[in-house]
Amino acid sequence: MKKISIIIPTLNRQNYLLNTVNYLNLQSFKNFEIIIIDQNKPYNLNSYKYLKIKYKNLKIKILKQEKKNASSARNLGAKYAKNEILLFLDDDVCIKNKLFLKNHVKNYNDSKVLIVAGRVTDFPFKRKKKFVFKKTFYFFSLDYPKKIFLYGVGRSCNLSIRKKIYFYLGGMDKNFTNGAHKEETDLLFRAKKIGIKVLFDPACHLIHLKVETGGIRNLNYIKQIFYS
Repeated sequence: MKKISIIIPTLNRQNYLLNTVNYLNLQSFKNFEIIIIDQNKPYNLNSYKYLKIKYKNLKIKILKQEKKNASSARNLGAKYAKNEILLFLDDDVCIKNKLFLKNHVKNYNDSKVLIVAGRVTDFPFKRKKKFVFKKTFYFFSLDYPKKIFLYGVGRSCNLSIRKKIYFYLGGMDKNFTNGAHKEETDLLFRAKKIGIKVLFDPACHLIHLKVETGGIRNLNYIKQIFYS
């Protein structure tokens, strides 16, 4: 059975991180490890001690990164991942579906599937406009209800990929500085250049809380790199 490494960069969101880990603990699929990349300074060691004591049954690895850079944090997590499938999550997600991990992993039983983008519902919830297909994900809702292969679609709060493909593509570009913005799009467009499509699977669903404190929202948007 395939195993998955869950990579979660975190910055100033200890309570939300603990909630995210709790959702993972309730998953029906158990063959996973959690790699947390801590970008806090000072580091909140008490939170991680509590986390490891409460979830003794989980394989949890804590990595510390001085520089606040989400792309570098994800690359660091991938470097230390032991399993063949990587799953990138944000530290502020709500995963109510207990089959979430199982749904991600079972897609990789098909050797043609290299990348899976899960369905994302942003909070607060907004009514979606009519779905329109054009060239890029800007015209595709990640709340779409059907499984489909597309180019360049996915968000790093709910994105899985075969580890060997992630490194073949060069990982996330660390030049997307601080919290980064559209770094996953850059990765997926590099995949598109060599003909790799992304499987969008609505069964891999989570809610992105988009917490207003911590993470990228503590950083300066002016310093971000934006692609159009």
